[in-house]
Amino acid sequence: MVFAIWGRDGTGKSMLADALGRIFCKQGITSIIDTDLTQPTLPARINGKKLNMEASLGKAISGMGADDAARYLHQHPKVKRLFYAGLTAQDEYLFYELGLDATDAAKDFVQRCTSLADTVILDLSGQRADPFVPAALSGADKIIVPITPNVQGVCWFNAVKPFLE
Repeated sequence: MVFAIWGRDGTGKSMLADALGRIFCKQGITSIIDTDLTQPTLPARINGKKLNMEASLGKAISGMGADDAARYLHQHPKVKRLFYAGLTAQDEYLFYELGLDATDAAKDFVQRCTSLADTVILDLSGQRADPFVPAALSGADKIIVPITPNVQGVCWFNAVKPFLE
């Protein structure tokens, strides 16, 4: 099963993704893919585990990585069957030249993750340019869109509503 969580920055997407991940990992292997390519949360999520840029989601979808998605999934240090993918602390977004192929590479990466995990949770960034958004919106079994009840949240939702429809 693939869940996509998409919303404006600060709406609790990562917190919701982590909570769902802890629930679903009791039933099987769960992968949470943090697609935010500007603010990495992977280092905080797997606190204490050292990662280098060779293990980065940016490398995986930029065409510089290998075809093996397992290489980019990192086990939570305390929770069995819970894995994460995302940017590492050393990453800078501009290091990766994400061209037109990034969307196809992101879709391929999600497909590969579904063969490795029972549940895949896409913690999408708030940007419409996130290369994972097309894959998530076309291939997710469930899409969760948290919004904040303020002008910015409503404006963001109205801007992305055509994508959801």
